[in-house]
Amino acid sequence: MGRSRYRFGDLGHPHFLTCTAANWIPVFARTDAADIVIASLRYLAENGTKIYAWTLLENHLHFIAQHARLDTKTAAFKSYTGKQLLALLRARGGDDLLREFASPDAAGGFAFWREGSHPVCIEGAEMMKAKTEYVHNNPVRRGYVDHPADWRYSSARDYEGKAGLVPVCIDW
Repeated sequence: MGRSRYRFGDLGHPHFLTCTAANWIPVFARTDAADIVIASLRYLAENGTKIYAWTLLENHLHFIAQHARLDTKTAAFKSYTGKQLLALLRARGGDDLLREFASPDAAGGFAFWREGSHPVCIEGAEMMKAKTEYVHNNPVRRGYVDHPADWRYSSARDYEGKAGLVPVCIDW
């Protein structure tokens, strides 16, 4: 992924990924912005990418995914969602907020996401369990909910047999 020092490991394995809004801006506190990310995760899941777990917080996304080309899928996901989210900010007329995403190195002068996705190759069930729990417990650690499945923007409810927002693979 670009110039990032973080590299994908064996693409035959799932990876834990983090995508963070530039300057940690809390864009996803608004549902219209969160909906763009959710729809794009759903698209990945419905088109060959295994999504094992995910949580979207106000300024970042954690997810565990697997695909033979996860590196390019992740880059495409960030590119598409970044363009959509910047367009949403422009449509809202949020020039002050939009300036927070100014980047002289980015095409068009703006970059929504911070560089890289910090991929961590998951090798084994013990590591998968630990990373899944980390993903699902993120809103609990932040004090937003008491129970992981209470967080709407997460796959924790799927792991409790309830319908979630994105199709996930809970058998690993």
